[in-house]
Amino acid sequence: MFYRSLRLLALALSLGPAFAAAPPDWLLPHLSPEARAWKMSEPATALIDSTECRQLTADRVQYHAMGAILVHNPETGGPKAVATLGYSTDKTKITDVRAWVINPAGKATAVGRSQFSDIGVSDPRFWIGQRMLVYKPDEPMPNGSILAWEFSYESNTGPLDTIDWRANNLPTRQAKIQVVPLPDTILSWHAYNPRFPAPAIDPVTHRHV
Repeated sequence: MFYRSLRLLALALSLGPAFAAAPPDWLLPHLSPEARAWKMSEPATALIDSTECRQLTADRVQYHAMGAILVHNPETGGPKAVATLGYSTDKTKITDVRAWVINPAGKATAVGRSQFSDIGVSDPRFWIGQRMLVYKPDEPMPNGSILAWEFSYESNTGPLDTIDWRANNLPTRQAKIQVVPLPDTILSWHAYNPRFPAPAIDPVTHRHV
């Protein structure tokens, strides 16, 4: 009975909101020595900031977002390691929220949605009903540690209305936004800032490259 109780306790601990896990596969290419050494003089760097927008219907879009922040300076860069997902209470359906805290040795701790704080947005520039899921590690992030996250959600507004275009104020090694429109539709490029030239279009796939 004593050993059975220990086994049950171990199982309960393993099913808790944070548990040991391997880093997600999509993050592995961004853990190379070259990626870790990129702009080490900065307090922190974004290894990847990626969002895929897939249009399901004329007024509903599915999103898959991934990101990771590498801390170079625990005092000034650690506070920048925060995972956030903004959403609308009446327009957004969140299907998956997860994060990982990876120590300098590469050991990952998985974080469940229950560890995210769900807070209201009081900024008057945002619409009524806007909220944010926020995760910030409780313990200080040592030099070489990483906070990574992955979000999946749907929204009944157009892609340009709901992509999180905010600047993360961090040097970003790889940024990617992919929009998959409905069949037989065409994407056109409209830049609000003339410093952003239109991307080239592959003549075979007709995709922006």
